[in-house]
Amino acid sequence: MPPRKPQPIDPQVQEIRVRLGQRIRGLRLAKGMNQDEFAAVAGIHRTHPGKLENAQIDPQLSTLIKVAKALGSEIAELFD
Repeated sequence: MPPRKPQPIDPQVQEIRVRLGQRIRGLRLAKGMNQDEFAAVAGIHRTHPGKLENAQIDPQLSTLIKVAKALGSEIAELFD
């Protein structure tokens, strides 16, 4: 089976990823947590915070719920 070609990312989707990542980073820093501490509190893999904050992944709803809880926020607050 040949490797799959990466699909082009819709610019609007990428913009949302970037804004979401910036928001998560800002809330995390306001809580005084580094990425490893945040991952542990949220119960996500230690590499996830960096990927989220750098707009490299589309998080699942379950991940967003964990992130919001770890930040003491509602999911809606992650999207400005």
